[in-house]
Amino acid sequence: MSCEALILQYAAWCVLFIFPFRSIPKLFSYRKSLDPEPDMALLEQIKEAIRYSDRLSIWKNRCLVQSLAARWMLKRRRIASTLCLGVDMDSGSKISSHAWLISHGIEVVPRNGDWQEMWSF
Repeated sequence: MSCEALILQYAAWCVLFIFPFRSIPKLFSYRKSLDPEPDMALLEQIKEAIRYSDRLSIWKNRCLVQSLAARWMLKRRRIASTLCLGVDMDSGSKISSHAWLISHGIEVVPRNGDWQEMWSF
């Protein structure tokens, strides 16, 4: 599963590099019915695979790439998820952004802080 996570992270990075950001919700949306009760152990395995394969990434927007790759992995297994984008302002008035992914109460890509959620799909 870690190999799949790594390949999908590279694919997500390529998608972000090639396509404009406004097309991302269309590319990563759900159209089919999803499993209402997924296996929680499977969610934890996907979370660990994403976390493990992240160590090998070399790009700057890691959280968004992780979230998109995890979303693909969950979509392939017909598991619903919510991808959230948020912002925060540090003490120097610099705005930072972060992406995280939640599925059935489990943060597959962690929120890691008090981010103001701006958008989710």
